[in-house]
Amino acid sequence: MAIVKVTDADFDSKVESGVQLVDFLGNMVWSM
Repeated sequence: MAIVKVTDADFDSKVESGVQLVDFLGNMVWSM
């Protein structure tokens, strides 16, 4: 169970980073 929780947290943080990266790239494209 602990492994699942750690994996979920890691997965959530990776998804959050990916969303922030997509937002950042989208903003760059729109400003160019």
